[in-house]
Amino acid sequence: MAIARRTARLNAVQALYQMEITGQGLDYILDNFTHDASLGDETEVAVECDRALFQTLVSAAIERQTQTDHMTAAVLRRDWTLAGINPILRAIFRTAGAELQSPEREPRIVIRDYLDIASAFFPKGREVGLVNGILDTMAKRIRPDAFASPT
Repeated sequence: MAIARRTARLNAVQALYQMEITGQGLDYILDNFTHDASLGDETEVAVECDRALFQTLVSAAIERQTQTDHMTAAVLRRDWTLAGINPILRAIFRTAGAELQSPEREPRIVIRDYLDIASAFFPKGREVGLVNGILDTMAKRIRPDAFASPT
């Protein structure tokens, strides 16, 4: 089940990236990923994907994009702009930010999975540290209860 959720998160990031780069609409992207993502071919091993989570993440990221973008911009250093960062990073922040707003999700697990995604795209870059800092700050602002110390 954890692999299926991670794959859904990765596919959601890729879908948002594709939407931004190509200008394709939500329906096309969802249809494209629902039919093609993680199915593999004869030479590949298929990877399980939680398709319902994938669709929920993409829809929530689009629905909450303005709010998530404002949260991300508020955490970025003053010399960085949301528009100036890599589109994969924007897709990660939008997807993770929307998911962190869901009370059903454990923020630490969400952050860990998106750090893994960032590491896959930026294996030697400082981007992973940026993702960690932004998502950690966002999560603590959105869900402070999840980070409260037990008394």
